[in-house]
Amino acid sequence: MNDRANGQGRDAALRAFRSQAGPAWRWQLAQRPPSAVLRGGDAYLHTAYAFQHSAGRDPASAGREHALVAAAAALHRNADQGHMLKILVLGGCDRQEIARCLGIDEQTVVWWEALFFDVRPTLDAWAGFSRTSSGRSRPRAMAPSRPR
Repeated sequence: MNDRANGQGRDAALRAFRSQAGPAWRWQLAQRPPSAVLRGGDAYLHTAYAFQHSAGRDPASAGREHALVAAAAALHRNADQGHMLKILVLGGCDRQEIARCLGIDEQTVVWWEALFFDVRPTLDAWAGFSRTSSGRSRPRAMAPSRPR
């Protein structure tokens, strides 16, 4: 099998895991053995893996080496801010505005979303659909059907 086919297989496996695991898919996948993590994924996933596996040995060092992951994980553990973050993301607020409203660093919001609440791609896909009077969804760009 060539490299392109291997890459496509890894991409398909990541999409499948993401659809099953939900918005915290990167954080969950980072807890798996390294072969499952390191064969695919992105910088967020690889950094979360490095943080989780070094935090078990030396939490202080892991927090210093991966400060944004540590900040995102702390934010995730804060239930009050976590609920507010989810509401703002689902409401379509941009990350800069979320950071300003909550008084936190924008990059912490970026990492929190990537690791714990990766829903924007799905929201963007849903935004392309509207409800018709019959209750069925159709892309907004589609013209309504005309009577014959």
